Amino acid sequence: MDSGAAAPFSPLVLVKPGVGKPLFIVHGLGGGVIELTKLGQAIDAPNPVYAIQAKGVDGAAEPFDRVADMVAYYLAHLRDLQPHGPYYLAGYSFGGLLAMEMARHLIAAGETVALLVFIDSFAHPQTFPKTALQIVRLNSMIAAFRTKPVNEACAEVLGRLTAKATGAGGDFPRAFAPEEGADPAMRKVHAAASTALFNYWPASYPGRVEFFRPKFSIYAVAPARVWGRLLGGLTLHAVPGDHDSMVREHAPQLATALSSALRRAVGA
Repeated sequence: MDSGAAAPFSPLVLVKPGVGKPLFIVHGLGGGVIELTKLGQAIDAPNPVYAIQAKGVDGAAEPFDRVADMVAYYLAHLRDLQPHGPYYLAGYSFGGLLAMEMARHLIAAGETVALLVFIDSFAHPQTFPKTALQIVRLNSMIAAFRTKPVNEACAEVLGRLTAKATGAGGDFPRAFAPEEGADPAMRKVHAAASTALFNYWPASYPGRVEFFRPKFSIYAVAPARVWGRLLGGLTLHAVPGDHDSMVREHAPQLATALSSALRRAVGA
């Protein structure tokens, strides 16, 4: 036996040991979980915390480009680790949608989901109610003219309108693209996840969601306008930072709020 052989890839990454039922936090659009490590380690509860990473981040396998495939893959590993509930699920950005679909499947299987958390999570704006989508478009145009010279703002707005007309997703925030020089495997994962997001249409979820929203959100619409018709309930929590810094520089503050929600769900 080759003692130097690499361990089989698992989407589950333990970021904080503990006792009791784990909290699982699903990756964002980039697929990696390094950005979730600081948050997971700061959770002030006895429970272990796992981050869920995307298939393909190691470059050894093709990433999934369908939400249904991601959910089935993650649930298979999750239930190997924890066969029965109650389950505590969270997702950052795109990961909130995956966590919700995982929760829907678990409930359909007769299990209990005691906590579902969205960390600034929205589906593609193409799924938004008409009034909410109009707000997003208007606010994005206003923001362009407030922060850029007129010629640059006009070019950006024109680009958004062109992308929308060609079906290229002009309404979606553009803060998620990989940086120049990013690892090819991560770029591939991001592209596959972007395809999955663009083709995903959220269904209703009967339970309550704890929604953590940063002070400066790239989504120019209130969560209740988008999710209100789809969820059994929504509790909004405001945290410092923006979409990126809420899980980085401001991870301790987010962890404090998330820890409180977890302890309530556990009944501790």
